[in-house]
Amino acid sequence: RQGLLAAVALLRPRPGDRCGAAQGDLAMAHSGQCGQAAQRLAGRASLLPMLRKQLAEVQESCRDLIAHGGAHYDGEDVNPATVLQVLRGDAPPSKPCVPKHGVRSVLLIFVSHGHAHPAGPGSKHHEWYMHLPYPVPESQADLYDVVSHEGFRDVDPHPDWDWGAPKHRWRLYSQMLFQAYHSILEQSPQRRLVVFHQFCLSGGVVEFMRRPSYRTYFGTQSWPVFAVTTAGCFEPALGSFVGIWCEELAAALQMKLRRSLGDVQRRAEARYWAENRGIKFTNDQILAEAADAQPSEAPSGSAGSECSHASTVGRVGCEAGFDGKSCQAMAALPVQEIVNEKA
Repeated sequence: RQGLLAAVALLRPRPGDRCGAAQGDLAMAHSGQCGQAAQRLAGRASLLPMLRKQLAEVQESCRDLIAHGGAHYDGEDVNPATVLQVLRGDAPPSKPCVPKHGVRSVLLIFVSHGHAHPAGPGSKHHEWYMHLPYPVPESQADLYDVVSHEGFRDVDPHPDWDWGAPKHRWRLYSQMLFQAYHSILEQSPQRRLVVFHQFCLSGGVVEFMRRPSYRTYFGTQSWPVFAVTTAGCFEPALGSFVGIWCEELAAALQMKLRRSLGDVQRRAEARYWAENRGIKFTNDQILAEAADAQPSEAPSGSAGSECSHASTVGRVGCEAGFDGKSCQAMAALPVQEIVNEKA
């Protein structure tokens, strides 16, 4: 539970987010003091009323978290290296993290902005990532040795913008997460990882569960992973699925219902599409037209696959591995099984 709180507290709040940490609270409080601070933070003093309104919304949404001392990690600590340290149990002694031993399950929820770029000039392969508000320190820049981050230079729309550090160090790449998951499961093979991705292009982050190369060399189809995505590999995401999914999970746990992770996903998807019927109708039309346009010998699923370039929006989904401890698919795992017992 300590590890779960630490992981969730890394999330950066945005207006309307109900599950974020209070990382931006002090900054917005400061901006509410005077127009000069608003000018410094948002670029215009006239935005002061809006910033005050945002502050009130964040304080209300994060009331319980703030009452318990706020986020475990704040300010410059909210960077990709911290996420990896918390997951691996390598955080400083004074900071909470996921213990290396004795943890049955980890629930990790990412709420951010996501994107991707080609791995290199002319490459068909992409590197997917999510943004964090602060960069990885220079001393830990070697974390990016596993990523083809140089490919961004060829598509950077603003190469002259100075971010104060190389731009890739603000990004948590999917390959970095894959490496962390691999090391965690080498150490604790039966640890269940339930990972939720609320950001655009999030479908690409779980390619390690789909690609034949990963499945062949790493056996990812047998990993105890249940990964939820809120958009295809090249799609924008809608912002509501994380709230719906969390409500379904919480209801199943609180009411001690015999529901599986797959049941939670199906119920959440049904509610999500009921609230977005127009988008569902448009998506289905786009996919049908794309399928009709495909040659008869096209690879299976190419028109509507998660990594197609169809102009669809917010197609939620999940990738589920296998739970070796209970000898069943992760989608069939009862939600009560992911609760860590008290020491």
